[in-house]
Amino acid sequence: SNKGAVVNQLDVAILSALEIDTNFNVNVMTGSDGVLRGAIGGHQDAATAKLTIISAPLVRGRIPTVVNDVTTLITPGKSIDVLVTEVGVAINPQRKDLIDYF
Repeated sequence: SNKGAVVNQLDVAILSALEIDTNFNVNVMTGSDGVLRGAIGGHQDAATAKLTIISAPLVRGRIPTVVNDVTTLITPGKSIDVLVTEVGVAINPQRKDLIDYF
């Protein structure tokens, strides 16, 4: 993250992901086939908000969003607090305060 980024002052950031793995690492750049899908666009900076939520479908077409290991690690799991999909919510185990609250 960039200490001078204004997004560091956000209370909440809601971001998307092409892939998120079981350690909450996020890929927003390459598909599971290795083809570039887009640019990172400050994803890592925005993920330094006090609460960072990833909103993504569990599956896109036939391609899973939740994977064992992301194809390209763009945003480390320590920056991601919650994953929200159409079937449920997963809280990063590092955020014990959120687990206790909910």
